[in-house]
Amino acid sequence: MFSSCLKTGQMEPDCPGIAVGEFKTSQLSYAVLLVPIEKPDAAYRLVIFTLSGGTAPGSLETADQWDNGGAANYFIRRVHIAKVFSGDWVRKLKVAAKDGVMSVEAADNEYGVDVYFWANGQYRHEPIDH
Repeated sequence: MFSSCLKTGQMEPDCPGIAVGEFKTSQLSYAVLLVPIEKPDAAYRLVIFTLSGGTAPGSLETADQWDNGGAANYFIRRVHIAKVFSGDWVRKLKVAAKDGVMSVEAADNEYGVDVYFWANGQYRHEPIDH
């Protein structure tokens, strides 16, 4: 399924752990939510690979990681920063890209939405009401 998601560019709803957008620069980035197969509720890593646009291989950053459980019901999506933050907040947070990665906790008794974005040379995240 992973390769078919990347080929078509269709991330929703078939690829809950993959998002594609301009997360760091105007170059294409791929966000991947890594969850252990054997124990999906044990931990997660959110990694983002950004193409370089030239002959360099690109960059890979860990935007978030958690080793204390609770990851089995997460999914991620691309979101346009302008749809979740006002212009004032974009300036205040120093967001440097047009897209962010929205992470959602989607279990019966869970509710949490965070947006990951590139600012000041690193990935940051803010909780939002969506």
